[in-house]
Amino acid sequence: MIAAIVSRLDDWSRARERAALARAKQTLDQAVQAAIEADDPVRLRTIQTGYRRIAERACSAGHADIQLAARGSEAAMFYELGSAHLDRQALFECIERVRSVLASGILTLSAADIASLLRIMAHSYAEIADLDGDAAAFRHAIRAYEASLDRLDTPGQDTIEQLTRRNIRRCEIAVAAGEQAEGGCDRKTA
Repeated sequence: MIAAIVSRLDDWSRARERAALARAKQTLDQAVQAAIEADDPVRLRTIQTGYRRIAERACSAGHADIQLAARGSEAAMFYELGSAHLDRQALFECIERVRSVLASGILTLSAADIASLLRIMAHSYAEIADLDGDAAAFRHAIRAYEASLDRLDTPGQDTIEQLTRRNIRRCEIAVAAGEQAEGGCDRKTA
């Protein structure tokens, strides 16, 4: 009987900690966009540190899904930062973090979570393709996007053309034709 009571208390404590970690992550998620719009690097670093601490606490407490969610949100933060400020380094940081989350959580994440992460990667590659005039990066974007569709029963509403906010038609043509564009695609003539 005592063992059962202790077990219930442990379960209650674990549930409370899980809820607290989930709330903390949600608070950080809501703060990201404001920090990016304000171009506030100090606040962004604080948010990044917060995501890492949540992931560490969740890992030590055995909440694998919260850990992966925090790491995924950190990756998404880098995409938003890179997209807003045309920052290649932030976009590459996003891609590396997505790869890391997928590598460690492929057996834990839901199909929808995996698809969401792959979409973030696809958008990051598409932004890099547009910034650098790089057809190869756009091919990576298409592969990541198509892989995300494979994870879903119902494809999303966005299309390949919507993977980037700006015009990369020449990259699309090069990919569709299966050609290696010499020197990538030129943004000025796209």
